[in-house]
Amino acid sequence: MLRQLSFKAGIDKIVLLSFTFAFSCLLFFSFYTYGRLEKRLALLAENASVHRDLFYVFLIMSASSGLLLITLFLIVHNSLSGKRKEVMEVFERVSDGFLSLDTNWIFTYVNSRAEQILNQPKGYLLGKNIWEYHTTATPAFYKACMEAMEKQRYRHLESIYKPSQRHFEVHIYPSPNGLSVYFTDITERKDAEQKVLKASRLYATISEVNKAIVYADSPEKLFRDICNVVVASGKFRMAWVGLIDKESRMVIPAYHAGHEEGYLSTVRISVDHVIEGLGPTGRAIREGRHYVCNDIGTDPAMAAWRQEALSRGYRSSIALPVIKSGEPFGSFSLYSHEENFFDGEEIQLLDEVVQDMSFALEAFDNEASLKAKEQEIQDMNGQLRDLASNLQNIREEERTYIAREIHDELGQQLTAIKLDAAWLDRKILEDGPIKQRVGHIISMLSNVIHSIRKIAMQLRPSVLDDLGLIEALKWQSRDFQNRYAIPIAFQYPDNPPVLAAASATGLFRIFQEALTNIARHAEATAITASLRVCGQQLVMTIADDGKGFDITAVKKKKTLGLLGMKERTLMMKGTYEITSQPGKGTNLSISIPLYTYNNLT
Repeated sequence: MLRQLSFKAGIDKIVLLSFTFAFSCLLFFSFYTYGRLEKRLALLAENASVHRDLFYVFLIMSASSGLLLITLFLIVHNSLSGKRKEVMEVFERVSDGFLSLDTNWIFTYVNSRAEQILNQPKGYLLGKNIWEYHTTATPAFYKACMEAMEKQRYRHLESIYKPSQRHFEVHIYPSPNGLSVYFTDITERKDAEQKVLKASRLYATISEVNKAIVYADSPEKLFRDICNVVVASGKFRMAWVGLIDKESRMVIPAYHAGHEEGYLSTVRISVDHVIEGLGPTGRAIREGRHYVCNDIGTDPAMAAWRQEALSRGYRSSIALPVIKSGEPFGSFSLYSHEENFFDGEEIQLLDEVVQDMSFALEAFDNEASLKAKEQEIQDMNGQLRDLASNLQNIREEERTYIAREIHDELGQQLTAIKLDAAWLDRKILEDGPIKQRVGHIISMLSNVIHSIRKIAMQLRPSVLDDLGLIEALKWQSRDFQNRYAIPIAFQYPDNPPVLAAASATGLFRIFQEALTNIARHAEATAITASLRVCGQQLVMTIADDGKGFDITAVKKKKTLGLLGMKERTLMMKGTYEITSQPGKGTNLSISIPLYTYNNLT
């Protein structure tokens, strides 16, 4: 632009001098023409010497004007040449590239830095058309130049010079005479920006991979999610996981994401040192380390798969071995659409990804083993519970049998003996030692019969079998009140469900055990109990206003009373809940599905 302004000022001076010369010549010509007039000739004829003198004067003035014009032209030319040299020296000293184009897109000036950037010898570009020379110009650069020329507007852009693969910041200044273009090499800045973006992308990918590992609940979900994550967040063109088939020794593609486009169906990969195993995946598995192919077009390891890979836009790849419990388990392969995509930092982070995958696989195995052991323990507990239930049933049956035998056989026999003793007492008329002894025997027999009935009732209350659960619970409540003088408020439904013997016995025994614990430990003054139907559940609750206890401390002691009630509840497929706080009493709730009751035998 300075060059154009300097030349413009010089041209203005030349025009001014030319106008001065033309005006001088016009005066001389006008005077000379006028002298040709007849009247003027007559006058001049009389004064021929004066006419000649004037002619010489004007001739001398015209010659002087010409000499002055030549002198001024030389002065202006030298001045312009000096200014032009100064301007060129300025442009040669700057570190930016500079070039100027005329309206026909011809190079009119190119500084040394521009020639160095464009890798051209000095003066080579002058006189050439930029579009014939710069055939690899980016669309953005071409558009900016056209707009600047047509609209006479300043344009700024960042562009890449493809022959050298370097980035430039370009400023385009238009004028009626053409364009002035300044461009600065910003490759280092762009490379630094790309490194920052790449690092940000990588760490975002690692974060998403870690999330996938945390939320994965199986190897299948882990592999599928990681493939999707690295393609979406990592900007890879394709990713796939292969698993080793131990029988065939081949790597079988299991999961993939991205632009696969049938590629995996065209490849056969072996883990052995054969032709199918000489590629990146086979080598990575055999060597136990990553294999990087940063140029698929030239890497010999990709010879067997090169054409298929390039046709799908794969330009570089990495294969990483997946290890589980110290043994090769499979491979993780990623592909990029860029050559030389995988640098040291990228490779290190991908190594960490497969290490995390290996850790997750081992965790899945451990978890599966733990689940299997937990299931085994649950099965064993179920068997033990079934055994305990069976033993409880046997025990109830034995108690029922013993209670019946005591009540029926022993009770009847003692009653018969009492009747005989009473007969003897009536036959002895005289009061004496014998009659007194017989009376004592009758009294003892009455006490024994009462004790036998009490034992039989404790072993198996006949009211439970004869009248059902509700009457048995009411009888147990009255017996408890009579024995301990603690009132019990018992609520029950008017139409209780019909229960099987096993379920009725289970609830009755829990009720008995709860009252026994209250009598022994609670120091209660009142008890509330209820039996109610809630939807498909039969719920029994027992609460007292006693001193309560610390649930956590009692659980650690594993008291047999509480444990027995819980196990009886679990045998009936029910839920057991006990709440208590020191000084605030205790509440026990047993809830059992009704269908369980109706199907228990």
